[in-house]
Amino acid sequence: MWLNNPVRENEASGTSGMKAALNGVLNLSVPDGWWPEAYNGKNGWSITGAGYHSQPEMQEAAEAAQIYDLIEESITDLYYDRDEAGVPARWASMMKESIYSVGCRFNMGRVFAEYIDKLYLPAGSALTDLTRESYASLRRALQTTQELQRYWERITINNLATSVDKKDVVSEGERITVTCEVRLNGAPPGLLMVELFCVFHEQNERRVIPMRPRDNGAHPMVFECELEMAGRGLFSVNARIKPASPILQDLYPELVKWAQ
Repeated sequence: MWLNNPVRENEASGTSGMKAALNGVLNLSVPDGWWPEAYNGKNGWSITGAGYHSQPEMQEAAEAAQIYDLIEESITDLYYDRDEAGVPARWASMMKESIYSVGCRFNMGRVFAEYIDKLYLPAGSALTDLTRESYASLRRALQTTQELQRYWERITINNLATSVDKKDVVSEGERITVTCEVRLNGAPPGLLMVELFCVFHEQNERRVIPMRPRDNGAHPMVFECELEMAGRGLFSVNARIKPASPILQDLYPELVKWAQ
């Protein structure tokens, strides 16, 4: 059995666990690195106790208790449950499942295929788009950058508000409306996009939600969106302005403004 219990989010990829699994060794691991994708309930065990607590000391205690419980109540029973020939049939069945499930999905064939599908083909397509019509899209992006820089100092985003500002507790599943005000001060609206950036701290989850203008003719312009409260614990939101051009959106860190 391969025991792997680092502090969550400190696991790299888990190649040692993959090699063990391909040789029929059953993994007993925290759901980090590769294991959340590989674990299917029949090829090993998942140590999930830490997910019910927020304090590191309680997480460690919960994981330790679960590991001992699994060893005493499940793992040991399976390993020493032998037939007349001394073969642990149920354990051997899990070994076969481990070899099969991991061998099918964690191999260099998949690596090459995903590099082609997710990197090389999109990069080739993007290059074709950029070079079309003698780099017309890049020339437009350069013109847009120069125009943005002329207006950038005059653009402001502020007065961020939510429909639950006065509530002490927000329930899971509750719909929240978020608004902010944008003063363009002469900048063409089409140059910019407004997004809501959300952080759910307990789940370590981030979401980016486009915000839409409530009234294009208003001054200042009010942008709004909705989000659904997910999970538990603290969450934070803020709004930001970025260039609307897909080429420029993440190219210039200085062309991002957050609500004050």
